[in-house]
Formats: sequence, structure tokens, C-alpha cells
Amino acid sequence: MKRHARWKALLGFILALQIIIFSSSSIAAQQSDVIQPAGVGNSSWPVKCPAVIDTQHTDQPKVAAFKFDATGQIFTRLADGSASPTTGPENVIGCYADFNYIDTPGANGYHLGTISRDAKGYYWENAAGIRWGLTLSGSTFLTDKDNPYYSNGNQFIFVSDLNIKYFPDRAIVSSDAISGSPGYYVSATVVGGVPTTNQSGFGWYSTLWPLIEKPVSHFQVGLSSTWIGPDNSPNNPAVAQKLCATSTNQYLKDLAGKPSSGNYGYYLFQTIEGSLGWWGGEKYPSIFPKYQANATQNCYTSEIATPGWGFYRDEPTPRNATGFIQISNQIILPPDGLTFQADSNSPQLGVTWLSLPLPKFDHQFGGTAGENSWTLFMKTGNFSGPVQFVAPQFWVDGSISNPIQNGLTLDKKNGSIGQLSSEWNSIPYYETNTSAGVVYSKLPPLQLQSDSASKLVFSRDLVAYGAGAVANQFAQSLKSGTNLPSTIDSDALKLSLNGLSSPVFQNGKSLPSLTTILNASTLNSGGAYGLNLTSANTLIKLPQYFQEQNGIRTAVPESTVPQSLKEASFEPTSVPTFVYESPNWWGSSPTASPTFNAQLNDGSSVEYKWYKFVDQPALQRFELNATEKANLQAAAEKMQKDWAKSQLIKDPSSGSLTNFDSGLLVTPPSGLEIGYVPIVVKQYYGSPKNTPTPTTSKSPTPTPTPTPTATPTATPKNSPSPKVTVTPNVKKLTINCVKGKLIKKITAVKPVCPKGYKKKTAK
Repeated sequence: MKRHARWKALLGFILALQIIIFSSSSIAAQQSDVIQPAGVGNSSWPVKCPAVIDTQHTDQPKVAAFKFDATGQIFTRLADGSASPTTGPENVIGCYADFNYIDTPGANGYHLGTISRDAKGYYWENAAGIRWGLTLSGSTFLTDKDNPYYSNGNQFIFVSDLNIKYFPDRAIVSSDAISGSPGYYVSATVVGGVPTTNQSGFGWYSTLWPLIEKPVSHFQVGLSSTWIGPDNSPNNPAVAQKLCATSTNQYLKDLAGKPSSGNYGYYLFQTIEGSLGWWGGEKYPSIFPKYQANATQNCYTSEIATPGWGFYRDEPTPRNATGFIQISNQIILPPDGLTFQADSNSPQLGVTWLSLPLPKFDHQFGGTAGENSWTLFMKTGNFSGPVQFVAPQFWVDGSISNPIQNGLTLDKKNGSIGQLSSEWNSIPYYETNTSAGVVYSKLPPLQLQSDSASKLVFSRDLVAYGAGAVANQFAQSLKSGTNLPSTIDSDALKLSLNGLSSPVFQNGKSLPSLTTILNASTLNSGGAYGLNLTSANTLIKLPQYFQEQNGIRTAVPESTVPQSLKEASFEPTSVPTFVYESPNWWGSSPTASPTFNAQLNDGSSVEYKWYKFVDQPALQRFELNATEKANLQAAAEKMQKDWAKSQLIKDPSSGSLTNFDSGLLVTPPSGLEIGYVPIVVKQYYGSPKNTPTPTTSKSPTPTPTPTPTATPTATPKNSPSPKVTVTPNVKKLTINCVKGKLIKKITAVKPVCPKGYKKKTAK
């Protein structure tokens, strides 16, 4: 899940300025302290409107307010220059304010602005001096690309009912406070904690289901996962309050530094997180959840998700901040998240993080990093094995500016967890107040998938691993050249879970019906947690409409609410236009192939190239010497060979496995079978634009690998890139394999059930 939203939500939402224009004439008169364009009328407001310009002097549609749909902010038309508030604005030209923020302590120049017009046409300018053009298209304004939030939307759409208020978040929260951190957690604590002997890795299974019926703007819900932080017990508050001293996030810096925050800094300064879910930063929304990893350091100064991009960041990770290094030669890692095959049978994803002693490669930084290379393993019906690892130096980066972090980081420390949790961070809703004073609200259509026992298991089979599980054998195998371990049954501790959740609130009012439904329960005698539902094997719809009475919002049928509320939509209003594209500095990394394409089921296409493992762009900043290259390349090749179809991670104790979207899975070209990785260089919405060709592109020659010092691998010859053969698409078949309660889907050209499984036949 988007774990750092636990603090980020407190910051409020950065304002993206995409506008829906409301054609009505009453709202300005309804607001108190309505001001004129110059800002006269409320001296407490921190900013004034820019100058309002209209050089055309022609009539425009009557407009009283508009909505920036990238964040859902409603901007209300202010007085048009007269001493009294206007009740009938005659055009779109004018000054507008976001009344949800403008009179709060956090108000700034982004909460006030003008629509103006000159000889070039319409434009928006806010009080912070940010400006971009607007083009009228029917009943819609389109922003130009000067809009700094263009990737989140580019339309200003006319609507009519000003009695409906839109909230971009806080539809479901765990507090009756009407402001502050949005979000709700369905969680399970680890009973008795994790022994210090079992902190070298953690694994679990989480269930996938379509929580939403259609994509929803501003929607962010993370399915069950955890936060892995360094174990620095016993904590010292004096140290904790200095751990974020050099963070670029001022809010966290201030929060961690407060004496009242105690040891909170330890939980903020670095984590391994991420999960299945739906994210506010997704550029290509999907109904079925995506998976995205997230590693953070120096109190969220840096967040990385893939070798090329941060966690839903628009820009690629800078050269001096890379940290995720790709291992797998079987899967591509798109910046917009890993996609899955839709499945209505509550399939599960296996996620395991193991601390492995990969060869060191930090000479460029003085050799100060530890030996813990935290490695992500994933298990599905069509993939099993290591995916990527976090370079130990990434954890040390923050200590360069803040030495108090030295020795406290995940490259040297064991991991620590305390719970599994599903974070319902940002769910939008509408609210309306009728002429009779009755308040109604509306949620997006949400649904829960029950299993055959009328339950929804959020997660099961949480396991904590000691160093003897894999790490010690891994180190020995690299030294001796023997095979890597194939099982981790030993030194693995099954942890017990205790379900935990809180009452549900909305705008300060309780929602008892949702409190009952979302009551987390301990399942399978502590082996799992989730929800007890009312029927089996079905999608159960959550209440969508509520009526407020005596401080309580009670679920009501759609037929009882105002028509305008029924018609209010949560769906995105524009086709995705954003493009993820690799930066120019990647050109210094020699490629081993031309560009290949993949089509994903979220509607996007991915372009990727094959690189020799040590030549991948994320390793550039480490400036590997000959010994580092040899040792690291040898380790990667061994992992690709020995763990190609690894069953290192056990199957779930019950239920079936999910399958990755087949578009993610790749086969190395001829000549690049071992020691190379497919690195995503571009992702965009729509069908593939390029066709792979067998002609090798002009690029630097891949690095020849010297002999590794720790293993007897022969020195490769210094030769040009291997000739690449484009593998034709071959139709694959899927079969269901059964072993007791377990069901495994196998997809291949000639699928065969694993040992111990039997092929399920149709009845």
C-alpha cells in the first residue's frame, strides 16, 4: 500500500488545477466573507487574486464555480468588482477561491486564482504566479501542457448543481475529526511480536479482488502489506528526534523533531513498504489492483519503486538516487505498477523480502554500506522467484547529510515489523444538503469478494525468517559454487495474527453499517485475518448512499436520494496522456538488444531493452570496478540459473494463486539467456507504437566481465553484443492443478502440473 500516506495525508493534497465549471448563480451569495478580485473583504486571507483581464469584452456563459478534477477542489466565483457579492456572474472571467482551504492555516497562493483572457485566448493564473492556457471546447475547458499537473488531467467541465459538494478523500476514515489525516486501516497485529532470531526476512500472501467496479478519480486504497523498518531497539528518543533533521520533507522533519513525538522518528526515517492496490498517482487506472514496491530513506526524501522510477513519480529517479536493481530475466517492471489477470476466485499474491549477502559494490562511496541486500521475491501461478533488490548504499544515502543515521540503517540492521495492514487512504465522496436541510452523501461503488466460507481473507501465512533460512546458505553457495538453497523450511517461524479495526466516520459523523462490515477478524486460528461476510462466493456491494440524522449517517436506498446526487460521477473524465520515458543519462549504459514492446491489460504499452546485468542504468552511479562487476555479475547469473523457476517460497496454506498479466512475462532473446535483464525504458497509454526488429541498435558495447574473485567463473571474451533473435508469439494454454485445497493455474505452451498436483478436469 502507499504506506507513507500515513503522514502525507496530513499535508493535504497538492493542488492540481483541472477545472469543472459550474453554471449557476447562487453560490457566491451563499458564502460568507466573499471578496472582490483584488482580495478586499477578508484581510486574514494570505493571498490576493492576480489581476483579472478580459480584452475581448464579449458575453460568456454564466459561471459561479468550477472544480479542478485532478484533486477535486471546488473553486467558487468571488465578487466581480462591485462592493457587494455578485449573485449572477455574467462570464467566466473572474477571481475564484477554494473555500475548503482558503481560510485554513495551510492556505497559500494555490487556493486562489483567476480565469482571464487576452489576445491569445483564455488562461488560468493563480496567486502563486503559476499560469497556463485554456481552450474552450464545447462545454469543456482544456488546459495546455504548461499546467504542471497535466499528467493528472487537463479538462474543466461545465456542470450545473452547486448544492453538491465533492470531497477528494475522507469518505471512510477512522476518526470523527473533520480534518487531518484521511484514511482507514483494516489491520492485524503480530501476536507476541517477532523474535530477534527471525528478522532476516518476512513473507505473506495477500488476496486480490476488484474493490471498484470502474476506475475512480483520486482513489487510493492499498491492500494488505506491511512496513519493514530497521530494528533499533531499544529506542532512544533523543536520537529519534534527530533522524529526520535533513529530510527534504519539512512536515516530517518538524514532526519527528518534536519531543512529544517520542521515538516516532525511528518509524519514519526508512522503510520497505508498498503493496497491491489502487493509487492516486496511477496514470493508467485499472479495476483489478496493481502491485508496486516502495523503499524509502531519509524520511521519504527518496522513494524508489523500480530500477528507473520512484513510487508513482512523474520523473525518472535521478542518477544519484537509484537503488532498486533488477535481478529477474523473466519479468518487466513498469513504472505504473505490475498488472494481474482478472480472477473472481479470490487469488493470492505471495510477497517475501529476504536480506541476502550479495557481493559488495560500494567502493565509490568509501565502502561504508553493510551487507544486507533486501531482495523482493514474488510468487504467482505463472512466476516464482527473485525480482529486484535494494542496493545497500541506498539506505546509507541519508547518513551522508545526517550522520546520526550511521549504523541504524537497513543495510546493517535486521528488519522489524509489527502488523499487516490494508490502508484505505483516499476515497472520494459527494455530499448534498437539500432545501429541507437533509444531508445525503454518496460513495463510489465498492465491493468485497467473499470466498466459499463467506469470508474475505486479507492476508494469510505471515512468516518471519532467520539468517539460517537462506542468507547463510546463499553466502556459502557464492563462495563454493554449489547450488543455491531450494527450500527455506528451516529457520522459518509462522506468526499469529490478531484482527484489528476501528469505527468508520465521514465528515465527523459515524457510519455504523460500514463499521460492522469492515470489522477485522482473526481467521484460521491466527493464521489469517480479514472480514466475516454475509454470503459465499460473491461480490458483496457496500452501501453507497447515506442520510444524516442525529450525528449518524445511515445507509439508504438510491431511490430515496436527490436525482442530482444519483447522477454525480466518480469516473475519470479524460483519456490518459502521460508518458513515462527514460532520461538521457541512461544512454551511457550499453544495451544488448533493440527495443521490444509489451501490451498490458491496463491499456498501456511498455517498451524495454535488454542490458547485461552489471550494465543496467540503475548501477551507473556506483561506478563498479572490475572486481565488483565480476562478483556481482556472477551472483546475478547464479540467481537466474538456480532460481529460474524457484519454489523457494511455499504455496499458500489454502486457496489459489493469482497470475501476472501475461504481457509482463518475457523470454530472453537468443544469446542473452543468462546474465541479462529487461529494463523498461518507456510506458504510455495505447497500443504499441514500435515493432521489435532483429537489428542491434547502435549503443556502447556491453561491459566484458572480469573473472569474479570469489567464484571460479571463466573470464568472458570482450566481444560485441550477441545477435538478438525475436521470439515469435506462441499461443499458451492454461490448466488448473489441484492438491487438496490448493489450486494452481499453469500457463504454458505445453502446461504440466507440478509434482504432487493433479490436473483438474471439467465435470
